[in-house]
Amino acid sequence: DTDGDFAAIQGEEFHHGLFFVLCRCRAGIVPISVAGFRYNRRFMTIRQASAGDCHTIAQFNTAMALETEHVHLPPERILAGVEAVVRDRTKGVYYVAEVSGEVVGQLMLTYEWSDW
Repeated sequence: DTDGDFAAIQGEEFHHGLFFVLCRCRAGIVPISVAGFRYNRRFMTIRQASAGDCHTIAQFNTAMALETEHVHLPPERILAGVEAVVRDRTKGVYYVAEVSGEVVGQLMLTYEWSDW
């Protein structure tokens, strides 16, 4: 399956039930998709973020900026950036981790280095 610059080249399953797909992109070969695995006795799913995840991702980004950089970023600016990435994969791609239907983590892949 090829989507833009991402092409799945290999999938492997490990003893913990973790399944990931290695993909080739501009950054090289990276794992970008996890079907699901158990975490703390609960099933965790990793999936590509959708428009419905943007507010949660923006809240996580705002909290991360405060915790790691001691910076208060404007929430509307963060939300606009997250929405732009979710809408346009040429800017990057977000993945979210869900437990019991709740987003509990995120990962962003981008083509250039940026603090935010």
